[in-house]
Amino acid sequence: MRLFKNRSRLRIRVTLYFLLIFLFPTSIVAFLAYQYGSDTLQKTAKKQFESIITLKEQSINNWIKEEKQLVEVLVGIPIVQDMAEVLLSEKSNEEEVKLARNKLLQYMKRVQTKMPDLIELSILNTIGGYTVLSTNPAEEGRYHLSDSFFNSGKKETYLQRIYYSKQLNSATSMVATPLKNKKGENIGTFFAKLNPQHFVDILSELEGLGDSGETYAVDIYKRMVTKSRFDNQILVEKIESAGINSALDRSNRSGRFINFRGKEVIGYYHWLEEPKIALVAEIAIDEALYPLYQFVRLLIIASVIIIFLTAILAMFFARRITNPILSLSKIVKNIADGDLKQKAIVKTNDEIEDLSEAINQMASQLSESYSNIVTAKEEAEFANNAKSEFLANMSHELRTPMHAILSFCKIGIIKIDTAPSEKIVDYFSKIETSGERLLSLVNDLLDISNLETGVLNLNISPNILKNNVKEIIRKFESKLTEKSIIVEFDSVGSDQEVDFDENKINQVIDNLLSNAIKFSEPKKTINIQVSDYKNGIKFSIEDQGIGIPEEELSHVFDKFVQSSKTKSGAGGTGLGLSICKEIIKLHGGKIVAEASPHGGMLFWFALPGNTDKT
Repeated sequence: MRLFKNRSRLRIRVTLYFLLIFLFPTSIVAFLAYQYGSDTLQKTAKKQFESIITLKEQSINNWIKEEKQLVEVLVGIPIVQDMAEVLLSEKSNEEEVKLARNKLLQYMKRVQTKMPDLIELSILNTIGGYTVLSTNPAEEGRYHLSDSFFNSGKKETYLQRIYYSKQLNSATSMVATPLKNKKGENIGTFFAKLNPQHFVDILSELEGLGDSGETYAVDIYKRMVTKSRFDNQILVEKIESAGINSALDRSNRSGRFINFRGKEVIGYYHWLEEPKIALVAEIAIDEALYPLYQFVRLLIIASVIIIFLTAILAMFFARRITNPILSLSKIVKNIADGDLKQKAIVKTNDEIEDLSEAINQMASQLSESYSNIVTAKEEAEFANNAKSEFLANMSHELRTPMHAILSFCKIGIIKIDTAPSEKIVDYFSKIETSGERLLSLVNDLLDISNLETGVLNLNISPNILKNNVKEIIRKFESKLTEKSIIVEFDSVGSDQEVDFDENKINQVIDNLLSNAIKFSEPKKTINIQVSDYKNGIKFSIEDQGIGIPEEELSHVFDKFVQSSKTKSGAGGTGLGLSICKEIIKLHGGKIVAEASPHGGMLFWFALPGNTDKT
């Protein structure tokens, strides 16, 4: 009775093993298929919505460009110039002003009739932005001293941000441009309020949006400026979602989000700089993944049928292998418990012996796989940490100059009429410095991208390397003086000409010297040497700075990686040395980083001579 019971239990277990052997790979395949299908459908939806937003952005930008050009043409028409000059001139008498006013107003109304995109036309003087003439009587006599369209429009053609107008119950905007007399002197500002219908039509286009998709625009105050597809009127209250907030922060995003209605969607969120709006395209996740849900239903039905047939076959074969398999149960249990070093020793000269060998092989493979997983996990964690540090550094590096630019712009706008010119020049100087810093970061990213994709072309010409080094040292004289750092330059016997891209090699030397200065204490010495190397030329730079730990030297040229001694406090993105390596590699040379015996670091690179390249 007990033997029968043991055999029954074993048969059940063997049957379950057969099922598990089937279910395990099947589940993995199904899971991977689901993930692949989900990722593919989401990527397709993202690309589709990105294309939709891109087309709408182009349409909006074209509309804006056309409206600005239209207004510029209007102010250049002789009747507008002549009558506006009379109207705004202090020398004109009352009768001349009245006549000019009537003629200009009639002409502006005729323009409105022929050009329905312009729903209101007005002329402001240069003193306080006072409205001297408008096709809207309610507008005349108003001052616009603090309005952006007046302050910016008197300098150049300017589009005010798109906003919701209660009067029109729709989105609208204004275009302002300087009014000049025939001598080219600025005598006032001409502005036109735009009809929003074309803008609304662009966003109302539903092609490619399915049954639940929609596009809409949100202004900087998080208010919708166009009607939603699913609302009868514009939502005047604030709306928020992670995607909208990201776009309003000038960071375009796409992916799965919870929208402002609390529904899960796949969306693309894009910031338009000139009209100051966030364009949003969203579709319900259920509709986007509907084909995947159908596939899952079919997969479940097929799996149930296959599992049922597999169970019948498993029970049949379990009856034939019950007794021999009992001797393997303990081994299998130990392996299942995680003891991957267990070995099954069964000598039956049949399939059971093959099974025991297969179990041994499985344990060995599992052990190897586990070891590989641990190694892969460590590498992935290293890469992830490098990426996280890069993102953190890049966010800081981008945010700091951007905040500076915005802050000084705001201060300049506020104090433009009161601050002395020296102060205004100082603001612009600081804006320029921050802009150059941003440009440097973007150039680094573009350089590493071009280098990796192989699209960077070298402008090779014969040069004497030591001359380039001298020029770069002179470039850093102010920084060297500031930190009281001495540069000792040795270039004896290094007059040979070598073919290289002068700009790119200068970039490498510039980066290495900049790092040496940055990480050196004041009153230290930096040794630079240019010398012959085999048939080529060699450049080396040795500092007395903080150095790099020995265990980190192998990663010093990896992207996004910074030394544990330098990654905090000094800034940077971890791309500079990676770019240097790729540039030297393109030249057929090599670059090396070593710990200096005097403390600090020693970097050197060698370029092949002209005879090596022939």
